[in-house]
Amino acid sequence: MAHSITESANNNGNPVGIDDLLPFDEWLFYDGELIYDQADGFYATEPDIDYSLDSTGSGIRQIQSTESRGRMNEWFFSAGFNYNHVLYFGGTFSLINAVYKEDIGYNEFDGEDSQYEFYYFNNTMDTKGLGVTGKFGVLVRPLHFFRIGLAYHLPVSYSFTMEYNAFLESRYTNPQWITIRPQDSNGNYIDYGESKFRLVTPGKAIGSVSFTIGDFATVAADVEYMDYTKTRLKGTYVTFPENANDVIKNIYKGAWNLKTGAEIRFGKLYLRGGFDYLQSPYAKGEINEKADQYIITSGLGLREKNFFIDFAYAYHFYDERAILYAYQTRFNTMNYDVARSRFMMTFGVRF
Repeated sequence: MAHSITESANNNGNPVGIDDLLPFDEWLFYDGELIYDQADGFYATEPDIDYSLDSTGSGIRQIQSTESRGRMNEWFFSAGFNYNHVLYFGGTFSLINAVYKEDIGYNEFDGEDSQYEFYYFNNTMDTKGLGVTGKFGVLVRPLHFFRIGLAYHLPVSYSFTMEYNAFLESRYTNPQWITIRPQDSNGNYIDYGESKFRLVTPGKAIGSVSFTIGDFATVAADVEYMDYTKTRLKGTYVTFPENANDVIKNIYKGAWNLKTGAEIRFGKLYLRGGFDYLQSPYAKGEINEKADQYIITSGLGLREKNFFIDFAYAYHFYDERAILYAYQTRFNTMNYDVARSRFMMTFGVRF
């Protein structure tokens, strides 16, 4: 990563002074004595790092840890009506409150001398936003056991405020433990950086069919389509390139999702099972173009006259790759083999 930061610092336009370094990464690496300015005004990586990297006995070890947490709360206002219980219409207006926090720690150290030649780089991000959207749909029941549905979810327009910070601890080229925090050009510490931006997510078109078999079984399937190239960014976040929306058009594509399920009833008891296939939204040639996702679900429900209760389990699995950093158009990636289990319960009372 030190080489990646060096390359970033040199891309700012050289010769330059240290006041042109970005305070939340490049300046930290400079003050942490991991990069230095040469006589020609360009920056270079400290030789000790190159020596560790080229060592045949150990090399450089790299570790990244990520902790993320967040929530989304939705307030929605809905209305619907039907005609002779054959044609149904409905619509919803929604306000979405979103909060997301992320803490990323990145560690590099000499494999032979890890106690005295290492550095630790930490980024934190705290994002809060409000989204607005709407949904509408129509359902047709030509036969009492057969239903066809069409729906469209409007794009969600979010307004976000992001606060971010970083610090670096280094002992690579200095026997003393150095802790560096962001500073402005006057040497004053920066508590945090702030960005405000808008994110518009793509809309979603949904088609559905369902069959009922007597009074004891239901089979249903949904097909969804989202054009991820329609995602839009606008704002001042420091890592957004000027052509961010053009980049989005190039790396994403439209994707299909298939969701199927069945329910069998035994009196007041309901048994359920399902399968979801979520196509990767990445275009051909991207590192995650084959990162399709799969979800297997099962459930149990109980219906009484005045209340109901449902239990569900979902097993979600997929493989994907993530980019740690880029250097000379090459990407240092890591592989994720993801498996998630979710247990859910719903309880309702009828009045």
